[in-house]
Amino acid sequence: MKITKSQLKEIIKEELEAVLKEACGDPDEEELTPEQIASLEEPMDATADMSDDDVLRLAAALAAEAASWGDEDW
Repeated sequence: MKITKSQLKEIIKEELEAVLKEACGDPDEEELTPEQIASLEEPMDATADMSDDDVLRLAAALAAEAASWGDEDW
């Protein structure tokens, strides 16, 4: 399955939101704080200057790392 750069960015953003929500937020809280949302924008902007090949390498590295985690880590 092929995905576009913008689809990959959206997937990464969603995953970052989930991680930040779990790590920084109240587990019962439904929404991220404005500070948490602002912090998500910085890493996403960093990919804007990356070539498509660099984005694909990043995606492959993230996928390899995720594959090394057991089900209990999710």
